[in-house]
Amino acid sequence: VGASGRGWGIDLKAVGSGLPDNVISLEGNAEDPEGAGVPASMVFDVVLSDMMPSTTGSRDTDHFRSISVCELAMDICPRWLRPGGTLVMKVLEGSAMQQLLADARKQFQKVKPFKPDASRKESTEIFVIAHGYRGPAADAPPAGPPTAGGPPCVPEGW
Repeated sequence: VGASGRGWGIDLKAVGSGLPDNVISLEGNAEDPEGAGVPASMVFDVVLSDMMPSTTGSRDTDHFRSISVCELAMDICPRWLRPGGTLVMKVLEGSAMQQLLADARKQFQKVKPFKPDASRKESTEIFVIAHGYRGPAADAPPAGPPTAGGPPCVPEGW
């Protein structure tokens, strides 16, 4: 976030201490950011979804459940992400991955899957980085006022 930025986080469980003063952690459900305490007037430069459902041990079931969580992250963008913004989502790779990327490309100018070097080779967990949000669809609810500041950082090599 940096010294001049602000971060807001929502988690089902309370996050412990140790966060900087400019980061606010709320306990609640990401399906309802306002209900968790995010002011209705807020719009964000970045939506970062580190959400992951509890795993079952079934590779296919876990994959499709992670896809559903990513769909939730994309669904909140019309209300909470400013045009030009960035969405980062954690997902388990599998058969629905290409459709997820195609759906993200409809809403964002650039979409790339990314697997950190620190990930285990056998892990199917990756991140999808979507940059350049095109803005809400014509039938989406109106978003809050735009945020101050410049565009979000773009990963090196974009």
